Amino acid sequence: MGVKRRVLQVLAGMGICETYHTINKLNESIAANGLNHLATAGSRPDAIIVYDNFDYHEQVRHQRVGDHGDLKSVTSGKVIVTKRGRDVAIYKSQVIKLLNITAALSASRL
Repeated sequence: MGVKRRVLQVLAGMGICETYHTINKLNESIAANGLNHLATAGSRPDAIIVYDNFDYHEQVRHQRVGDHGDLKSVTSGKVIVTKRGRDVAIYKSQVIKLLNITAALSASRL
């Protein structure tokens, strides 16, 4: 998403922004930093990891001629780092309650 490479190159030529390649390198650096941070944050004893899998099947309105759609599977998550270790049990019990309520609501809609 966003602007095309040619637009970025024109703007970089005018001195308004960085070049396309510089922006891509910075994005890759930010992603690598985030991955390293996530790996260390998840192993902390005061961290709670919450995640869920989503399966999404494109419907007719998303399809093109000759393309019957795809099933896309995505996992999203969040790492919650508490300020004090004793809060972990409280947060975990609250998260479990929320997950149980969400599951019950989803089951009632079926």
